[in-house]
Amino acid sequence: MIQGSVIPIRVDNIVNCEGTITYTWNVTDYCNRNLSYTQVLTILNCTTITVTNPTITSGFANAPFSQTFTAYGGITPYTFTTGSTVPGLTFASTGVLSGTSTTPGTYNITATATDANGCTGTGLNYSLLISANACSSGVVSQLGSATSNTSTSAFGSNTINGLLFLQEQTGCLL
Repeated sequence: MIQGSVIPIRVDNIVNCEGTITYTWNVTDYCNRNLSYTQVLTILNCTTITVTNPTITSGFANAPFSQTFTAYGGITPYTFTTGSTVPGLTFASTGVLSGTSTTPGTYNITATATDANGCTGTGLNYSLLISANACSSGVVSQLGSATSNTSTSAFGSNTINGLLFLQEQTGCLL
């Protein structure tokens, strides 16, 4: 039979109700055997962590894609996780969603950031539309004359040898 009492512990001088409490239990039984056990408790005051989604919400299948989720409000560094991603894309612990998507469709991603103290924040749903590759239409158009070597369109594209149109967003020759 062990007898004893619980001693209330009050911790002073901890800013923002955070800190570490260390206490030691010393027990002696009737046979005069001693047992000592030390326990460390860490009290965290988690602040709100806000996860911000990337601004680009669309891409093309079979084309490179890279966007970054960010977080603020906690203690850096942050580690990012997500329950789902897009076929062909990977979600790094740094918050970078990148790779070459393989399948057109709409994908919903929710990212969670964990700060250095283990506090978490979850972002809003990020809906990413992956469209079929624009190159699959097989359309090739001649722009300019054979003597022209550059041309600019509203898409920020250039002619190649005065004959083809290169769309920089997709890498397609049109």
